[in-house]
Amino acid sequence: MAVFSFNNQSNGAAYFVYETVPVASTGQYNVEASPKAASGSFHSLTGINEDHIVQSDYTWGVVVPKGESILNFLPTAVVEIGEVYFRGTGNLITVIVEGSRSQTLSPVQLDGQGTLNSGRIQNT
Repeated sequence: MAVFSFNNQSNGAAYFVYETVPVASTGQYNVEASPKAASGSFHSLTGINEDHIVQSDYTWGVVVPKGESILNFLPTAVVEIGEVYFRGTGNLITVIVEGSRSQTLSPVQLDGQGTLNSGRIQNT
């Protein structure tokens, strides 16, 4: 399970997206080979409205309100390094914690394609 802590310093809502890396040559997901990295469940939402989460097997996104908020994501499978991108809008700082590892993504990193540099997200 991974804990996503958000600090939205924008004047309004921001957005965070967790996306499975698509096949490089096509930009699409291979339903037979691409990991379903976004398939899973959300728990212990703090400051996040569950109705503001949109999810498929390959991506999920959430509206992040101003201030601090948290969600826990439990994937149905192990998500390896390099299998997902993280994106965001606004002045959003995101801290991702899985086990003893953590990574902070700045608004600049989320404006491109932030990736998990260490560790993996496990379904435990």
